[in-house]
Amino acid sequence: MCQPREFEPDILETDVELLRRSKKGDQCAFEELVRRYWQKIFGFLCHGLESPQDAEDLVSETFLDAFKSRFKISDKPEAFKRWLYKVAAVKKKAYWKDKYRKPRYLPLDSVPPVCQYLDIPGTVAVIEAVLESLSEKQKNILVAYYFEDSKLKGVSQATGTSVSTACRLVKEAKERLNEVLDS
Repeated sequence: MCQPREFEPDILETDVELLRRSKKGDQCAFEELVRRYWQKIFGFLCHGLESPQDAEDLVSETFLDAFKSRFKISDKPEAFKRWLYKVAAVKKKAYWKDKYRKPRYLPLDSVPPVCQYLDIPGTVAVIEAVLESLSEKQKNILVAYYFEDSKLKGVSQATGTSVSTACRLVKEAKERLNEVLDS
């Protein structure tokens, strides 16, 4: 942890000086920039977000982006501050866009459920063989979807994909199963 540097009361390093030191690898200089602007960016983000926790998350993301991009930020006065607010505003806009984005679902009704074939003798062995021919992700999705009775949202969370991707993968896997079972 960096210790605050000793300054004369009326002499503080400017953002430009701290940014330059940070670009040279001085971690303490960047920490000072974070201390200067954390509350200001937090306050900016709190106005317009649902919770302080959401604002804290976005503040952290903003400063992480600042650290990663510090070499691209201009050394002009006020450039760092403007850049931070711009990034925070973009993150706030993306937060609301993601929150209210309408998911696009593919219709699954067009493919008949595979379960109708389970009463036919020998079908379970065929299904197991077909499952083995699918990709690992498709296999996991089908097993979760049919045998663990997961909803699409649960399947997408379990596989780390979006709901629409899980829906597409379930549809593709169901079509593949039906092709093999019908032949």
